[in-house]
Amino acid sequence: MAIARKTILGYAVGSLGTGVYLTVPSVLLLFFMTDTLGISAALAGVAIVAPKVLGAVLDPIVGWLSDRTRSRWGRRRPWMLVGALGLGCTFMVLFHVPDFATADARFLYVLLVFLASAVCYSLFATPYIAMPAEMSPQSQERTRIMAWRMTMVLTGVIIGSAVAPMLVSAFGGGRQGYGVMSLFIGAACVAAMLTSVVATRSPSSAGTETGGVERAPFTSTLLGVVRNPAFVRLSAVFLVQTSIFGLTGALLPYVVSRILGGDEALVGALLLALLVTAIACMGFWAWASKRWGHCRCLIGASIGHAVVSLTLFEIGPGYPLPLVFLQFALVGIFYAALLLLPFAMLTDVIAKDQLESHAREGAYTGVWTAVEKIGLATGPALAALLLSLSDYNPGDGADAPALDMIRWAIAFGPAAAQALAVMLLFGYPALHSERRAAA
Repeated sequence: MAIARKTILGYAVGSLGTGVYLTVPSVLLLFFMTDTLGISAALAGVAIVAPKVLGAVLDPIVGWLSDRTRSRWGRRRPWMLVGALGLGCTFMVLFHVPDFATADARFLYVLLVFLASAVCYSLFATPYIAMPAEMSPQSQERTRIMAWRMTMVLTGVIIGSAVAPMLVSAFGGGRQGYGVMSLFIGAACVAAMLTSVVATRSPSSAGTETGGVERAPFTSTLLGVVRNPAFVRLSAVFLVQTSIFGLTGALLPYVVSRILGGDEALVGALLLALLVTAIACMGFWAWASKRWGHCRCLIGASIGHAVVSLTLFEIGPGYPLPLVFLQFALVGIFYAALLLLPFAMLTDVIAKDQLESHAREGAYTGVWTAVEKIGLATGPALAALLLSLSDYNPGDGADAPALDMIRWAIAFGPAAAQALAVMLLFGYPALHSERRAAA
């Protein structure tokens, strides 16, 4: 039975908030700390990585707890409500850094607020991502849900990576610009997440009670998840690809400001070109995966992303901006698939596990979101490390070694990462069944 579109849309709107939350810190926080707050690249990397590590630890626990929750709101929604409210509040103050006398004090403020927001994100995102596997037993219907969700994710990413830098620039840049931006973006986050909490109130979408199934302790549940070979291989692919997205996203403001001579508004415009293209291509990848299979389409998109990324090495001072926009739009074609297909494949893994009478959807998504956070932390942390090793100086726009490192990282980093992802996907169990079905 097809799920009502209004239910799918109501669920998917929550991804506006998660898309914003995952994107703004990845794109702007490192640059904000080094170039606005005067925090060293090494300390800024710590402030980005530590909250992700905390979230990665919490996610499997939150998922397991939501699997065992019993309430009139269902299993998932109580956790989502608390997480949505907390995340909105913490995000609003993340870029409102008091005028402390020392860089160390500013570092501690950002670290503590980002830690608190990471906890709130875990409370919302882990049960939220578990829902699609419970909403329909049909793989293509779940892909439909994920296509709508990923469209909303990309809209959230647009708000976070394109609109947010434009807001910073529009309100004068510096601390004031970042502070006003965080108020607007934080309000958008909490509104989107609360909409999802309300929209999923029906029994079919709020997380079924699944009575009479396995209720294992946390340790054995977690072991059951990590011993699933398909899930482990898919998670490895997701980790590699998320890490490289984090690396390129964190380095993009440096490319724009130090190589192209632009400001935050140009960062937003380039990402807008990428993300609008990705949204336009989302329906194509949903159709293609139905025709040729999720795994084969993901392999093709990974190769395409690697090839297009290599062309970014040519970017330098005086490079034609229209060509840069074209390159980012081409990246967007493949980025759509790299967002949609891993999540669609995850719901298939969970659904197959459900057939064996296991009630551990939240545990799966807990580990999955933990992997996502590790990847999103690894990318910016690697960017901070590379900046530190190349002696990057925020006040020196002509630092040739640092600029060369940035160009190498944004071009060859994605190519190497996608080569690894493709090798992992060739061993994915579902690939063999897709080949047999196509024969």
